[in-house]
Amino acid sequence: MKSIHLAIAAVAVAAIVIAAGALAASASPDRGGSGPVTLVDGRGETVTVSSSDRVATIGSVVTEIAFGLGASSKLAGVTTDDGIYDSDELILGMPDDGFPGDAKKMLADGRLVALGGMYNISAESILKCSPDLVLMGGYFYSDATIKRLGDMGIPVVVGKDDNSLDNIYFNIAMYGKALGRDGAAGEMVAGMKSAIGRIVGWTESLGAPSPRVGTFMGIGSEWGTYACGVKYLPGSPMIEMLGGTNAFAAGIPEMYAVVSKESIASAAPEVMIDVTPMTQADLDALKGDPVLRDVPAVKNGRVYACFDPCSNAATITSQGFVNAAALMAMFMYEDRLSFELDHSLGEGYAEYLREFWAQIGA
Repeated sequence: MKSIHLAIAAVAVAAIVIAAGALAASASPDRGGSGPVTLVDGRGETVTVSSSDRVATIGSVVTEIAFGLGASSKLAGVTTDDGIYDSDELILGMPDDGFPGDAKKMLADGRLVALGGMYNISAESILKCSPDLVLMGGYFYSDATIKRLGDMGIPVVVGKDDNSLDNIYFNIAMYGKALGRDGAAGEMVAGMKSAIGRIVGWTESLGAPSPRVGTFMGIGSEWGTYACGVKYLPGSPMIEMLGGTNAFAAGIPEMYAVVSKESIASAAPEVMIDVTPMTQADLDALKGDPVLRDVPAVKNGRVYACFDPCSNAATITSQGFVNAAALMAMFMYEDRLSFELDHSLGEGYAEYLREFWAQIGA
């Protein structure tokens, strides 16, 4: 599953606000990339960046952050995993940075070199764009590739594993520093803080009972159905941030685990959300399953799904995390929406985000 590494650890709302505010306050004005800069990256390694004129970004999260920082003109090459440029350009409450549409155009006209898939990346692939700097995400990287590039004098800046909002904010600030866009990084974090705060504020204002939520990846998959636990983005962190209870918190203390039908029935979620479902037919089959048909979410028609490209939006750990929070809030509190919500979102998911944003007055 391509989203399996997009993790977020549980973070209280107060911690979100404090962390975002601290980063925004500490940001310095943009340097524009002039002169060398030394930083400590997500591995704890000290890296000196002499130039950021030709940058390779490894991972769609890193590429999207670079676009959000206004550094698209610095990019020389990007990874091109299937589907990563198919999301809508709208991120609620954030400026339109042109991603992914502009990236798609730059790839088409040769301004960006396609480096291939992130999970198969090699030094040889990266060198196709002749970079003077490589930015990598913390959820996947190769020590051998980093060493090979370092031996050639090409610095590699690696983000932290994006398993918490603190780490996402750290990564934005760090990439901003490497790109000479320190001030833009501070503005991005402040914008995320504001947008997430509005979503959380809306859920708190409802005075609604705490829904018991189960979030899943791949209902109907031949590898089994994964349920999200305490330390995964759509699990406890998102659910609790929005005022709900994770139905699987007690049984899955880590990120995720394969669960049986009997385990799902025992957890008895009132809301079921699959962020990477297999097919609509698999979801429809839940209604007739002898083990699952009496689960409250199934019985009451509260099963939701995010198909591509919505699934990318629901699991991304860039500034697009704002959209993930909005989608989860809509699913958890559908009965409080002023519009009718499709339970299976795909190509048209952005229209629902616009309706939601209008309802909460942001």
